[in-house]
Amino acid sequence: EFGRSVALSEDRIAIGAPRDAQGFGRVLLFERNNGTWQETRQFLAPPGSGADRYPARFGAAVALQGNLLAIGVPQAYPGAPAGQGMVLIYTTDGTIWSESARLTSVSPSPEFEARLYGAALAIDGDLLMIGAPMQGWVTPDIYESGRVHVVRRIGGVWTPQEVLIASDADRGARFGAS
Repeated sequence: EFGRSVALSEDRIAIGAPRDAQGFGRVLLFERNNGTWQETRQFLAPPGSGADRYPARFGAAVALQGNLLAIGVPQAYPGAPAGQGMVLIYTTDGTIWSESARLTSVSPSPEFEARLYGAALAIDGDLLMIGAPMQGWVTPDIYESGRVHVVRRIGGVWTPQEVLIASDADRGARFGAS
């Protein structure tokens, strides 16, 4: 699944391959130098993160802006039920990329559990949108309608701001899938 997700920012491209690396997933980073694209880095799920358990789908979604890369792992098991999901944030000083944050959804109760959190990502400045297309319980007949989590970086800390729900939520709508 090389190319399942792609993000471009200036002279960098992040390409997700969520079934590569023995099924665990990976993200490849390419940088343009003198008009030629070269692979410069490979990101794998950090050991013990919950993103390193099959089939976490590390790299199913990517968002890239300047020196920041967000990687969605929608089927990660970060100490919660299967498929809760997570987002890993990496930053670079221009030379070395380092993990700077791990984001998971905070759910008030099991019916609001964030299922497939990190299936879709979009970034603009300090604002990150995180899709969770199987999350949500509206009524006993309307569930798994999907959500989009709005997270803002404030003073270097990623802080949840709000959760968006489709006004016409319906069972299995998968709002937040893309």
